[in-house]
Amino acid sequence: MSASLFGGLLSPGFYGLLLLWFVLGAGASMVMTPTGRLLKQSCQADERPTLFAAQFSLSHACWLIGYPLPAGLGLLRVWR
Repeated sequence: MSASLFGGLLSPGFYGLLLLWFVLGAGASMVMTPTGRLLKQSCQADERPTLFAAQFSLSHACWLIGYPLPAGLGLLRVWR
């Protein structure tokens, strides 16, 4: 996934970006699928709803910071 992100810096054109988008999506799927299995195996059945809710909340809190931060930094760069 990191290599495809760095590949985006090379301005690969439209079809190159589609390929990079596909690679990033496949990489994200390979990360997220084992996460659910790991969470399921690391707790008892009665604890699963709480654990999955905590993981969901934590991941979305990180997205709440992780998406606007680069966008804001990019806008600062454009405005300079």
